[in-house]
Amino acid sequence: MSCTADITTTTRKDALAIPIQALVVRELAFDVKGGPIHKDPETTEQSKTKKEFEGIFIVQDDFAKFRAVKTGIYTETQLEIISGVDTSLRIITGSYKALRELQHGDRVQVQKRQESPRW
Repeated sequence: MSCTADITTTTRKDALAIPIQALVVRELAFDVKGGPIHKDPETTEQSKTKKEFEGIFIVQDDFAKFRAVKTGIYTETQLEIISGVDTSLRIITGSYKALRELQHGDRVQVQKRQESPRW
């Protein structure tokens, strides 16, 4: 005997969801409040301690800015953002390699979305 089923473990109404490939993990210096410091820790006197932050990159004045976020429910293609961003921000997505190499403060150029071919 066999069976196929869809199991819903949890749902949340009005959740802010982003593409899962937008999430990155960065090791950054942090301040006394636990927030990330985007400067080189060798040049700042605030902290020399590092920890990993889950976050996303947003576009702000043609530059990539890292934002630490708190995530919630995941699906195969989307993840819920509980805090750290809102719907007014433009989120950077791309290939794993591109996002891995992207740094806070890098200049970015927004590309127009390509439409999928219709068959």
